[in-house]
Amino acid sequence: MKRFLLISLFFGLMSHTANANDAVKFQLAEYKCLWQEGFFTLDVIENMMEKEKENDPEFGNLLISTYKGGTNQKEIEEQNKLIAKMGGCRNMIVTWINMSYPEKEATDFIMLLALDGWFGEEDEPIKDIPFREKSYFDSSDKKIYCKEPLPPMNTFEGSNPNALKVEELCSCMWNKFPEKSWERKVLIKLYKNNYQEGVLRQQNLFEKLSRNFGSCGGYQL
Repeated sequence: MKRFLLISLFFGLMSHTANANDAVKFQLAEYKCLWQEGFFTLDVIENMMEKEKENDPEFGNLLISTYKGGTNQKEIEEQNKLIAKMGGCRNMIVTWINMSYPEKEATDFIMLLALDGWFGEEDEPIKDIPFREKSYFDSSDKKIYCKEPLPPMNTFEGSNPNALKVEELCSCMWNKFPEKSWERKVLIKLYKNNYQEGVLRQQNLFEKLSRNFGSCGGYQL
């Protein structure tokens, strides 16, 4: 109910219940931000939509069908304008947290994000990237270790990639992430704690790494 009241106010609607199509647009924009900022994987977001369907079949079906139908360039531009009007993805996510959790849980969640440095993250340059001496394939454990702060990667049985192939794979995967991206910052945090402790947004990051491994030719090594 809180979300629909917010959407009604946002779109300037007279009734207390927002138009279903506007509500879908707003919710998909929320999901885009939650995925883009690394809070949820696409699988988790799809499960959230299924929950919406259980709670409200009519709205849930419209939400899922719109999501599966994809977005054209005009719709992407409209979505980006909506996010900008909300003050950007960070404001949209804070609003989502406040609308989705009880007050204390929402406060604790936001406090955790503040302690993690999330609010100022996009404005902070990355300094002192902890590079290894070189990228290499370790034949003893059949893993690839990158010069860049990427986690060790398993290879298939019988793989024996040469130094150039390993270097190209590592460079490709690292450069998939923009210079000031949250992905690079989370990778550095994981590297510095030697992959012994989980960090915020780790699950989404590893999903992206798996896709990048494939698109950079890792499965052909």
